[in-house]
This record gives sequence, C-alpha cells and structure tokens, in this order.
Amino acid sequence: MSGSQLEGVSCLSATSCTAVGDYQTKSGVDKTLVEHWDGSTWAIQPTPSPSECASYLQAVSCTSAAQCTAVGNYIRHGYYATLAERWNGTTWAVQATHGPSGVKQNALNAISCTSATTCTAVGSTATPGPAGPAVPLAERWSGGTWAVQPTPSPSGALFAFLSGVSCASKTVCTAVGETITSSGNYLALAEHWNGGAWRIQPTARPASGKGLSGVWCTSVTSCTAVGSATLKHEQGNALAEQT
Repeated sequence: MSGSQLEGVSCLSATSCTAVGDYQTKSGVDKTLVEHWDGSTWAIQPTPSPSECASYLQAVSCTSAAQCTAVGNYIRHGYYATLAERWNGTTWAVQATHGPSGVKQNALNAISCTSATTCTAVGSTATPGPAGPAVPLAERWSGGTWAVQPTPSPSGALFAFLSGVSCASKTVCTAVGETITSSGNYLALAEHWNGGAWRIQPTARPASGKGLSGVWCTSVTSCTAVGSATLKHEQGNALAEQT
C-alpha cells in the first residue's frame, strides 16, 4: 500500500463504525478499502475489487453489525461503472448493479439504507461526448437486486449530479447535488422520493450559488443539506439549507 484515503463512514454506536475509501497498490492501481472501528482500534476488512482496473468506494450505510452496503465506482473499458459491495457480518461481496440502458459512464456517490433490504444510492450517469450531458442517477436495493429509478434533470441543465442522500423511511428519501445551466451558472439541486417517483424540489439559491454536497433527514418532513456557495464574489462560503 502506497497511499490511502477514506471517503465515507457509518456508525451504529460509539464502538462500531465502518469507513470506506480506496488505497493505491505498489503498482499504482487504486483498490477498494474498508476499515472497522471496534471502540479501541481500526482494522482493515478485506474487500473484493471487481477488476484489475481502478476501483473506489465513496459511501457506506449500516443498519446492523451484520448489514452494511457501500457504493462507489470502478473503471471498466475506460469508463466509470457503478459499484456496490455488501457486508453480511463476515465478508464483503460485490453486488450486481446496472446503469441505464445504453449509457457508458455511471457513478454512485452516496447511499442511505433504512433496513437490511432497503437501500437507495445516488450519483450521475452520462454518455461521454458533447451529445451526452451528465444527469442524476438513483438506484434502489430491494433485498434482491439493484434497480435504476427514473430521476428528473432540471430543464436546461448541461450537467447535473447527486452527491448526497438520506432516507427517513422506506418510502421517503431526499437527495442533493449540483447542476450547471446552459449559461454556466452553478446551482443547488434537491430531489425527493415519495415512494413512487423522484421529483425536483425548489432550493434557496444564493447569487452564483454553488451546490449541495450532503444531506441528513431526521423525519419525513425535516432535512438539512450542506454545501458551498459564492457570495459577493468571494469563494468557499459554507452553505446550509433546511426543509
């Protein structure tokens, strides 16, 4: 191992946390990394990598000591492909994920699980090239398979992605991210799942607003999202929005 980083974490208690990310081998290839905290030390858990190419884990959600799901992406034929891995209390195993039909490039950035059989992951999907702008991607685990959920993209957006998701129940989720308009403006993006469909939610948009990177919902009617914004020609201003 010549370098490593952790991107996401999920804690069940003060003595049980799981963190995910990636490390670089001596040959320079990035591989998935999972570490577990037992209250006194961090220990690496062996994880499979789906190919000889680079693979990364971005986020993880645990609902019990015997159930964690992590998502990210790996390189396949020169493009990003979605990656999901599941912990059963003993080992990590790769789960089959499927991007939208005919789309070459897909990535998952965040995940939220409400039970051992219900998880929602979000990210982006795109066909490389000028004719294929990036649009939001959502996939749902129902205990047997991952399935793509139709997600709207803001009208006129050249680029849109989801970087955070939080589910308050089996049928209520909120996802946040960022969109770039045809005029080059960066705007916050929020979408809501009502158990049947994803719909775009209005967001407060400061002048030259940047975007939202994470969200946490404490109930089906209360969520807080964070990110960054450009205000009065300054850079890197913290941004928080609440519903």
